[in-house]
Amino acid sequence: MNKNITPLSVINFILIFMPWTILLIRQNSWALESPAAEITIAAYSVFIIAIFIFSLILYTKKKQRDVLSSIAIIVNSLYAAGAIGIICMSIPNWIK
Repeated sequence: MNKNITPLSVINFILIFMPWTILLIRQNSWALESPAAEITIAAYSVFIIAIFIFSLILYTKKKQRDVLSSIAIIVNSLYAAGAIGIICMSIPNWIK
């Protein structure tokens, strides 16, 4: 396990908190209406999956296995699983 915390590990750890910014956006009335709500949730799902891929590449290919990267890969994998579930539940509405 790499004990050195690098700037990429810190960025990876900070990206854990990015999905929670949807709560700030959803406080606006326009974000609760039909077309904007679906677009916002879809965009956040794509961002969450991209962050998970970044964490996975950093952890496996770059061998960043410090504490921050280990926490980030676990949390981002849970977020990505939820995002994939949300996308799968939304597919029937997109087909209509």
